[in-house]
Amino acid sequence: MQRVTVETGRVGKRRVVRLPTLDDLTAEVERITLAAAAGKVRSLGNWSPAQAIWHIGKLIELSFDAPHLAIRYQAAEESTFCRG
Repeated sequence: MQRVTVETGRVGKRRVVRLPTLDDLTAEVERITLAAAAGKVRSLGNWSPAQAIWHIGKLIELSFDAPHLAIRYQAAEESTFCRG
């Protein structure tokens, strides 16, 4: 089956996500994980729920281990995936 690439800059109905605390982040990851396991997640972009959570985790990991790399990683991701 051929995979269709979504132009994410043109996708509507995105929700604004703000996770000011680790508890908020944990709750959101649990909610997404449970919804994905139940088949109730509809991706608006090119990433699966697991890929999105991995991406968030990688940014958190880099922010602790190498803050200067986290900023570069995020900037690279934004330039790659946020074309519009």
